[in-house]
Amino acid sequence: MRAMRMWISAVWRSGSLEAILSPKDLRQRIFASIRLRM
Repeated sequence: MRAMRMWISAVWRSGSLEAILSPKDLRQRIFASIRLRM
């Protein structure tokens, strides 16, 4: 999916693997911010 690729690239750019291992709450926040950018 395109959104997933964007999320992975965004996480990769920030270099924070913690984002992937973080709780769902933080993950949802990241997804929300990406959705707003779209």
